[in-house]
Amino acid sequence: MRNLNRIILLAFLFLSIGVNAQQKARIAFDTQKHDFGMVREEGGIVSYNFHFKNTGKVPLVINNVIASCGCTTPEWSKAPIPPGGKGFIRISYNPLHRPGEFVKDIRVVSNADNAVIALVINGKVQEHVKGISELYPREMGPLKTKSNYISFTNVLDHEIKTEIVDFYNDSKEPVKIGVKSSPNHILAKVKDAEIAPGSTGSVKISFDAKKCHMYGFVIDRVFLTINGEANYDYSIGVSANIMEDFTKLSQKEKALAPVLSIETDTYDFGDIKEGQSVNHVFRLYNKGKSNLIIRRIRTSCGCTVANPSLNVIPEAKESDLQVVFDSKGKRGRQSKAIEVITNDPQNPVANLTVNGNVLSND
Repeated sequence: MRNLNRIILLAFLFLSIGVNAQQKARIAFDTQKHDFGMVREEGGIVSYNFHFKNTGKVPLVINNVIASCGCTTPEWSKAPIPPGGKGFIRISYNPLHRPGEFVKDIRVVSNADNAVIALVINGKVQEHVKGISELYPREMGPLKTKSNYISFTNVLDHEIKTEIVDFYNDSKEPVKIGVKSSPNHILAKVKDAEIAPGSTGSVKISFDAKKCHMYGFVIDRVFLTINGEANYDYSIGVSANIMEDFTKLSQKEKALAPVLSIETDTYDFGDIKEGQSVNHVFRLYNKGKSNLIIRRIRTSCGCTVANPSLNVIPEAKESDLQVVFDSKGKRGRQSKAIEVITNDPQNPVANLTVNGNVLSND
C-alpha cells in the first residue's frame, strides 16, 4: 500500500510539473537579426521593429530590453501580451560620428520560459563627406583654419615637438600670411606666404622644451599677420606640459635621488567671511639622499599664493611652504589647488589642496 501511495504521489508531482511548464508564456520572434545595409552617417537615426508573438499559455511581460551600446536605443510593448497576442521591440541606431561597419547585440528579458532572447542589428555607416566649413570650422580674417590652438600634452625637458596648422582661403582674393612674433622657445614658419583663392597654406609650429626653462603646464601664443595686418584674433594658442626626463637615471642614481614627503596634502580652513585671508604652512620633507629641488609651484587661482622657505632642500631637511588664500570676491565652497614640481623621480608632481567655505558679509 505504501508503494502504491508513493507511485500515486510521484505521478501527481510529475503531472503538476508538466501542467506548470505548460502554463508559461513563450516569446517567438519573426526574426532575431536585422541588417540595415548601407546607412549614411548624416542621414539620421535608423530603426527596425522586431515583431514577436506570445505562443505560451499565460500573458507575456517584457521586463527589460538591454542594448550593448549607448548608440542603440530600445523601445518595446509595455503592456502584458495575452496568449496568442503580438508585440514589438523597436531598435534605433544613431550613425552620427560612427563610420564603418557595426554589429550591436540586444538582450530581451521577459517572464517567458525562454527568458532571455538575443537580437542583433548590423550594417555599415557610409562616412559623411565633410565640406569646407566642417574641415576648417574656425575663421581667422579671410582665412579658415582647422584649429587656432595646439596642445603638445607631455613634452620631456629636452624634446622638440612640432605641429602643423592648416589654413584655407575661402575668399576671392589672394591672402598673405606671416609671423609677427612668438616666444623664444617656439619657432613658427609659414609654408605658403601667399594663399590663392580656394587653396590651402600652413604654419609649422615647433616647441623647444629645452629653451623654455620651465616645468609643468605652460601656455603661449604665436601672433600672425594677414595681409600685413596684426590682430590679436590672428593668433595661435600653444600649450605644453613639460616634464623632467628621468628615464636615463642609473640604478645608483635612482637610489641616491631625492624623495619628497609631505606631512599632509590638504588643509580645510572651515568657514570664513568674504574678504578674509587664510594662511597655512605645508611642510615639505626631503627623505632622499641628494638635494630636492623645487622646480616650480603653480596655483589654480590668482587668489592663492604659495612661497617656499627653501627652493633647494638638502637631505633630511624640510621647507615650509607658506600658502595664502585671499577670499576677496569669493563666495561659497572653495577649493584651491597648489601644484609642486620637484626633481623627485618617483613623485615629480605633488598636489596640495586648500579648501573651505566663504560666507557672505550680507
